[in-house]
Amino acid sequence: MNGRKNIVAWANYLRTLREFFEGRGFYEVVTDHLVPAGAFEASLDTLKVEWSGGHNELHTSPEIEMKQLLASGSGSIFQICQCFRDDPDTGVHRREFSMLEFYEVGANWEKAMELTKALITELSGRPLSFRLLTFEVAFKKFAGVSLFPIDAERLRRESRVVFNAQDTWDDMVFKILLEQVEPALDPDTPTVLCEYPASMSALAHVNDRGVADRFEIYWKGMELCNGCTELTSLAELKRRTQKQAAQRGLEHKAAHPLPERLMEALEKGLPPCAGVAVGLERLFSCLF
Repeated sequence: MNGRKNIVAWANYLRTLREFFEGRGFYEVVTDHLVPAGAFEASLDTLKVEWSGGHNELHTSPEIEMKQLLASGSGSIFQICQCFRDDPDTGVHRREFSMLEFYEVGANWEKAMELTKALITELSGRPLSFRLLTFEVAFKKFAGVSLFPIDAERLRRESRVVFNAQDTWDDMVFKILLEQVEPALDPDTPTVLCEYPASMSALAHVNDRGVADRFEIYWKGMELCNGCTELTSLAELKRRTQKQAAQRGLEHKAAHPLPERLMEALEKGLPPCAGVAVGLERLFSCLF
């Protein structure tokens, strides 16, 4: 970050973030960046730090360590930290970036969404009007396809996107999202996408309708945050761990280390809660 003006704006930005959460009873925490398992989701690649005799990974998010604190009775918490992903540096993605992550005990995704909207409004210093779209409505409106019931061959026939022969339903949905849905979102209106397919929600609770209690907020052409009602079932976590490992195998990538710390947290008893991760540089660029 160059120039005194940006430095001052960033400092004030972080100060406002902290005041926002502290004023609502959240405690700020600090957790390790260097961890045994830096990611859970199959799509994320970690950066490794090696030494004689072994290695650890730089976390892609503080989620696992924060859930250890939640399971120990911390109450609602937040953290501002650096995160790391083995991605090419582009205008949107960076190998190292700043993240806000928070968890509210007793909340669901809808309450977390409202809190996130209030945070963005507070930081902007002006009233903001948010648009809310379910994943299904967005795909019908902008891509002309229905996602449910899940039918890969129907989706392949109806979509205007070009797919590879080996693409799964999940692959096709992701390509439609990137090529047709995200570009169609009004860049001047912060938009909430919610109720994601269960298969696109690695650690989110899946409701009785078979969709994930998850949301993302887009603004000015960027995904700013990702939030959900958190999964608390250890049995379901173990099932999803196997699925994520299988997906890594299909992509010819090594499976992530077993998320033992996350399993410990759920075995101890992760309280019902909702969590949100916010890309701080992205949000800052939208506001200033």
